[in-house]
Amino acid sequence: MTLRPMLFALGAAAAAFCAAEPLSVRQVILEPGAQPVIQVRFSHPLERGAAANLDPANVTMAPGTVRVQRITHSPGRTNELQLYFTGALSTQFVSVRFAQLLYRDAGAMHTAEGVDGLSTESAADELERLRARVQQIPKSSQQRHLSASGFVTAARGSSQGGAELSLNPALSTPGMTTFLQFNKSTQPGADAKHFETGFRFRQALPWNRALLNSLAQARSPQEINRAVEAVQSRLMAGAVVDAAAKIEVAAASLAVSKFVGDVGVQLVTRTQRHWRCYAVPFAIEVGRSLHADSAVDWIARYKAGLGATLFVEDGSARYPVRRAEVDFQGVARHLIFNETMFGGSTAHGLRGYGWLDVRLYVGITPAGRYGFRFSLQQGSLPPVYAPVRSSQFGILFGSADDQE
Repeated sequence: MTLRPMLFALGAAAAAFCAAEPLSVRQVILEPGAQPVIQVRFSHPLERGAAANLDPANVTMAPGTVRVQRITHSPGRTNELQLYFTGALSTQFVSVRFAQLLYRDAGAMHTAEGVDGLSTESAADELERLRARVQQIPKSSQQRHLSASGFVTAARGSSQGGAELSLNPALSTPGMTTFLQFNKSTQPGADAKHFETGFRFRQALPWNRALLNSLAQARSPQEINRAVEAVQSRLMAGAVVDAAAKIEVAAASLAVSKFVGDVGVQLVTRTQRHWRCYAVPFAIEVGRSLHADSAVDWIARYKAGLGATLFVEDGSARYPVRRAEVDFQGVARHLIFNETMFGGSTAHGLRGYGWLDVRLYVGITPAGRYGFRFSLQQGSLPPVYAPVRSSQFGILFGSADDQE
């Protein structure tokens, strides 16, 4: 072989060896804040002077509710872009696609087309979390693991103190919790004399099974986000079947105590951007008095209720109030048999209870939220149906488990 063909072959081999490696996305990170930004890190340095790299029209994103507004280079990083966008993200699972990018490799500029990235280092783990999240069903404030409030209450022209406590710690069996509900005040007209404790089994039944199946089968970022958007666009999240065995006691007294079984169905909307609702169209409570000398023996009640929560949260921590909630809940019971009332008499018929809460949380931690609460309450609760008509103001702590 002559020298010239050998040099040509060596040059071709060196060119092949030194050919540009394809540009790829190493990491996509969503950084929350007052102005959320998506950071995209590439495998190679980008061409700093290329206008196409900073053109928002060059980028498409999923979910389709967001649009790229501005692109900048990350300070001090040649292989990273910052994407500023408009619109609300309903999921942390974001995919980006660059139609064309100019980058440098082996000292030369190259062009890459159709560069895709996904907002996770472990797409499989993130996908599993996403699939679980879209099947979650919102909880009411009394169904969270912990909600505690101490307050000053006004009723009948005077003010005294009181406390409300809801505990729902989970047990090792899926869906099983033990619970405690306590509502007591030293002020007549504000004292519901309500205490109950027991065990509860809750089974969430997500709706839209076909859409959930399509999410389970999705593989590409675009298919995943289309399935997520379709699921989250539906109003209803699903139903919850609730069964409990509990003891009801007049708070601070054992004069009236009852054993009650409670079975019901709850319909729940998906958590929207600033609100969620639920309704209990059907529930039955059946039990009996635990006092042998009581004038009441068997207990049977039909129960229905509804509730709604409006909320807004400051994710940037710029304001003293980090989260504000307006919460309304109401429950109606029809007593089929006579039950012991406050004062010792017995009666049956319709009994209702409702409350309107305004909660201002000034602190949010991984353990929960704390702040202030203003509440209006009216009606009566078992076991003695003491009449309540009061306003309350106090401090509040609640866990942040809003979904199940």
